[in-house]
Amino acid sequence: MNRSVAAIAATLASLAFGPLVARAQVDARAVSFGIGGGTSIPVRDSRTAYRSGFNGGAFLRLDMGTLPLSLRADCVYQNFELRPAASPPSGTGTGTLLGGLGDALVYMRRGGVRPYLIAGLGAYAVRTEFDADNVPTRTETRLGAHGGAGLLLTFGSLVLYAESTLDHVAPRAGTAGSAIQVVPVTVGVIF
Repeated sequence: MNRSVAAIAATLASLAFGPLVARAQVDARAVSFGIGGGTSIPVRDSRTAYRSGFNGGAFLRLDMGTLPLSLRADCVYQNFELRPAASPPSGTGTGTLLGGLGDALVYMRRGGVRPYLIAGLGAYAVRTEFDADNVPTRTETRLGAHGGAGLLLTFGSLVLYAESTLDHVAPRAGTAGSAIQVVPVTVGVIF
């Protein structure tokens, strides 16, 4: 009887303190590096110019210790095929976004499963390349912002993440261009 009580007590203790161990593993790294990729979906007016594409990126994250906050420097790449209405009649084309952003992440809870909100500002190099002859490639730098939500999952020393944001790339001041809005859905690993 005493052995079964001890076994039950040990099981309850491991269930109660298990999340604390996972939390210590997550919080142990003040600085971490992540890579990921996924799909990017144009929304609003951007749907008329771009087909759904892909994204990839890397980031450097700084956890703020006991605060439920992290700061992150992102480098993101998104690639899209142009829709026929956006490219010259004699060919197709490609649109790319290359961005550098500074983000703030606010964690909703600690532990092995950590939902978070993300928001950031930065600059994007917007490149439009047409496959048709005699149509020059256009490249311009634009300011942008994004916001969304994500989830960190910790399995021992393996940390995975999944997130989605709305990226808003503003038109250049003094131009007649429109904003680019895409929703990248990204999954990756954090080291």
